[in-house]
Amino acid sequence: MLVNLFRGENIFYGDYLAIEGKLHKPFNFSSDNRFSYRDYLDRKGIKYILSVKKQGRVEVLGKNRGSPIHQYVIRCKHRLSAILAAHFVGAEKGIMEGFLLGDRYNIPQHINELFQMAGVVHILAISGFNVGIVAYATFLFLKMFPLGRRGHYLLTILILIAYAVLTGAQPPVVRATIMAAVFLAGFILEREPESVNTLACAALLILFLNPVNLFDVGFQLSFVSVLAIIVFYPKCVSVFSKLDDKSAERGKTIGAVMSVLKYIGQSFILSFCAYGGVAVMVAYYFELVTPVAILANLVVIPLSSLIVVLGLGVLLTGLVLPTATFLFADCIRVLLALMVKTVFWCVQIPGAYFRVASFPAWVMIVYYLFMMGTLWLLRRKTCADRHLAEKATLFS
Repeated sequence: MLVNLFRGENIFYGDYLAIEGKLHKPFNFSSDNRFSYRDYLDRKGIKYILSVKKQGRVEVLGKNRGSPIHQYVIRCKHRLSAILAAHFVGAEKGIMEGFLLGDRYNIPQHINELFQMAGVVHILAISGFNVGIVAYATFLFLKMFPLGRRGHYLLTILILIAYAVLTGAQPPVVRATIMAAVFLAGFILEREPESVNTLACAALLILFLNPVNLFDVGFQLSFVSVLAIIVFYPKCVSVFSKLDDKSAERGKTIGAVMSVLKYIGQSFILSFCAYGGVAVMVAYYFELVTPVAILANLVVIPLSSLIVVLGLGVLLTGLVLPTATFLFADCIRVLLALMVKTVFWCVQIPGAYFRVASFPAWVMIVYYLFMMGTLWLLRRKTCADRHLAEKATLFS
């Protein structure tokens, strides 16, 4: 049951309440049959809505009736949110809570719409991208302590699990945490992990815990984008594999330029693969096409990476040395302003985004079948070339 309370009330997790209001089933606010608010709540286990008016009865009958572990997690999250509130206000606070804690409630609507038109709205919500940055920063921090290589990996896994629980265990975070845990466990066990199998393991575990996540748009977009990167990025990026050899044969200046061009090219391909994987799905569900997302990601992702790292610095210093948090907070404000300005400039580009008419699901299915067929042909050609190379080596 979802309770809508239309007045301020000092209610906390674990409170035992007596509530009176109007009970009804969820309404469908949109005529689009692709999204049902009732089905959305049903996937979260919510069957009814209780609306309590301003004069409705809300009485606290008892305290601390909830899970102690859950209560501790919420208390920690409130403590971290208070640290952010002490250094950021308005949109800045909302974006930082979305980046670090997974709460998007305080992000202004115009900021959310701006990032949506640029195709980078996923940046505002905590995702596998944020988990990857947290994992990398955590591992570098732990290397300062003499715990041994396996100790560093194991403690990083435990911190990532705690971080996933702290942020509400959202499907993208759980997916990234499982992938990171399996990847790091491979180093502990001295076994090389396989990316597709790791992604499949994450999907299997999430669907085992809640099978209806399969019909969640966020779940679909998250896994399809990562799968597209895993499958197509190595194929596309092989074009730049020869740049290192060419740059080594030339001078240092030319080599540095070639390295920069290689980095830009690889970043562009990465953004293109991720966008190509979900472009039709986004158009189907949201009737929006955002080609500028390929360009916007080249700037927004590095900026958001720095913001997340500095944000972790704010949280850490806020817990142990509050007087030093301004060193990180001032830099974050500059980067946030630059990121929002960049997104605004990208949206102003002609053809940056456009609306499309609704189309049937079979168009999306044909698109992904075409992608699968292309991948199968590429792998078949690769296997054939490898077989010919082996025969040539044998006869030579």
